[in-house]
Amino acid sequence: MPPLSTLQGINGGPQFPFSEAVSFTIECKDQDEVDYYWDRLTDGGEELACGWCKDRFGLSWQVIARRLYDLVNHPDPARATAATQAMYGMRKIVLAELESAAASVWTTRSVGWDTCPRMMLSPEENLTRR
Repeated sequence: MPPLSTLQGINGGPQFPFSEAVSFTIECKDQDEVDYYWDRLTDGGEELACGWCKDRFGLSWQVIARRLYDLVNHPDPARATAATQAMYGMRKIVLAELESAAASVWTTRSVGWDTCPRMMLSPEENLTRR
């Protein structure tokens, strides 16, 4: 929300309970901030999947770190998929686990052809080493 915006909620009684139709996202700068908000929102609330939770009033929140976007949108599709799959198994977002999942994927893009030992050999050397 832009600074100085007003958000107003009205108690509509039991016939109008909170639902996921209205939810909020908190984009955090690091894991400490994720932990801070997560701990406070889930105190008396409910932990859900992929960084989602409900506070003690039943309002839905997603608490994520900005780095999550970089990892699940990584230019290497295998790394992006690994980070996304890791996120699917989480309740609270844990950046170290997402980073580890993305880093564990070895692809030609991860290392680069120019650093592969066989690719650094001349064509003649490759033929003699087969």
